[in-house]
Amino acid sequence: MDGVNPKVIVLLAGTNNVGNRPPAGSEAAEVDDVKRGIQAILRVMQEKAPRATIILTAIFPRNDNMAVMPTIDRINSRLARLADGIHIRFLNVNGRLADGQGRLLDGMMNPDKLHPALRGYQV
Repeated sequence: MDGVNPKVIVLLAGTNNVGNRPPAGSEAAEVDDVKRGIQAILRVMQEKAPRATIILTAIFPRNDNMAVMPTIDRINSRLARLADGIHIRFLNVNGRLADGQGRLLDGMMNPDKLHPALRGYQV
């Protein structure tokens, strides 16, 4: 981020940390670990671009193993608390990408089921 002066930064991170398996150890520890990692990224962004508004997105639903959805929901709950509504804004569009059980709606994600397709980005 050296040499640039963004007005807005969008941060989408964490799905690879969650992976497609429920935590082998403590779920609380994994939730905290992912939150701390994203918090560290936010700190660097704020240091490098102090005037930028950061849009922190929720981790998207993963359908390669529905058993990880409770972990993703808990992480997203923690991420929401990192937002101050001014410098960091939390955006969770998961309710428009997936049904009430977290199953992705058709056409929202690319075949990898992790990255948004055009329709997902339009949401």
